[in-house]
Amino acid sequence: MRHLKKLNLDSNNITEIKAFAFKGLSDMTEISLQNNPIRTLSSFAFSGIRNVSNLMLGHNQLSVIEGSAFAATEMIQMLILNNNPIKTVESQAFTGLKLVKFIFLPAGVRHLRADAFSGLEMVDKLKLAYLDLSELAPFTFRGIKRLRSLTIENSDLATIRSNAFAGK
Repeated sequence: MRHLKKLNLDSNNITEIKAFAFKGLSDMTEISLQNNPIRTLSSFAFSGIRNVSNLMLGHNQLSVIEGSAFAATEMIQMLILNNNPIKTVESQAFTGLKLVKFIFLPAGVRHLRADAFSGLEMVDKLKLAYLDLSELAPFTFRGIKRLRSLTIENSDLATIRSNAFAGK
């Protein structure tokens, strides 16, 4: 299956993705895992998918993105997480993503830990909408080397702490 380009695992009963589950699929460009009861993106779940440009994880039951879930996934350009009950984005959750064009976090996120976006080298657009986030903690966006567009809208955001946007 080394030459498989697209993998669609939508609308199954997948509850867990083990570390390095997709390693070895070197020609893969797109993975869709939508409409599954996946609850957690564990550390290293998507490690080793070096050529995947589109990763669709919408409409699952994701509540937590653990650190390093996307380690060594350098080519992902579009990461879709919409319609998931994500409450917490842990530190370094997006480490490994390099040149992302679009990340869309779902409504309802309550906690963006310090360094949640650490390791992202370049992001064209980061959209955070309809969050239950009461504050931006210090160093929330630390580690993003280059961000072209940040949208935070229609959220319960009340407080922006010192250094929330600090780079280092």
